[in-house]
Amino acid sequence: MKYGQKANISNLEDYVNQLITAVTQKTAGQRKGDEQKGRIDWDELDMILMSIAIEATALVLSGELDKLKTEEELKNSIKFDSVADKTP
Repeated sequence: MKYGQKANISNLEDYVNQLITAVTQKTAGQRKGDEQKGRIDWDELDMILMSIAIEATALVLSGELDKLKTEEELKNSIKFDSVADKTP
């Protein structure tokens, strides 16, 4: 599917990493000095989740996800063919 969107996989990865940081930190990121320690305020979770949804949608609409899926399917079929060749 291609609708003129441009995928930004690095942004998607950054937002997912922010989400991982936010949900695995031991505080809600609201203490004084938490920002300097790299902690994320949970008030930002809504924006992070929306950003992930937007970037994932752009990935689908750009057609880049189809390319990634096709490459993965090719790798899997090559693995399957090599295993099938070795069976008696």
